[in-house]
Amino acid sequence: FEIADLKVKSRLDSTNRLGSAPVEGRSEEDGDVLSPSRKTASSHGFKDKLCFRADPSPFHIPLLPSGRHLKFDILSTWGDVHYVGLSGIEIFDKEGNPVRIDPSAISADPPDINIMPGYGDDPRTVDKLIDGVNRTCDDMHVWLAPFTGGRHHYIFIDLGCSFVLSMIRVWNYNKSRIHSYR
Repeated sequence: FEIADLKVKSRLDSTNRLGSAPVEGRSEEDGDVLSPSRKTASSHGFKDKLCFRADPSPFHIPLLPSGRHLKFDILSTWGDVHYVGLSGIEIFDKEGNPVRIDPSAISADPPDINIMPGYGDDPRTVDKLIDGVNRTCDDMHVWLAPFTGGRHHYIFIDLGCSFVLSMIRVWNYNKSRIHSYR
C-alpha cells in the first residue's frame, strides 16, 4: 500500500501566525493544503505512516514570569477595617537568589500612616518592606498604611532591570500574635 499525492485541506496559511516565516513542511504552492510526509514505523507493524509536521508556535509561554516593574494591589485585610500592613516582601530570580531592591525603588499609594492627622514621624514606612527583617513584631521593620474598603492600595517596585522571577514571598504584618492571626 503506497500513498503518493495525498493532500489534506487546512485553514492554516503558509506562514506562521505572526506572518514572518514559512511554516515547516509548507511551501507557497501548497496554498491552503498541508502535505504529509512518509515515515516508516516498523516497530508498530505499519509499513508506512502519515506524519503531519506540526505548526511551530510563534511564541513561547514561559514557565516563570519576567519583568522590571511589580505592582501589588491590596484589596482586603485580615479583619482590620482601618489599616493594612506588611512585614516584608522578598523577590527571587530564576536561580532562587534574592533580588536586591534599592530603597528608592519602592513606593506605595497610600504611602504610610504618616499622611494621617496626628502622625508624621511614624517609622512604619514602605521602605521597611525590603530591609530584610521580615519575621518581626518591631515597628522599625514593618509597613502600615490607612485602609479604605473598596479602594486600591498599591505597592510599586522597580527592579532596575528585567528579571526572570521564581518566587515572591510576602510577609504579613505581625504587631502581635493577635494581629498575625485575625
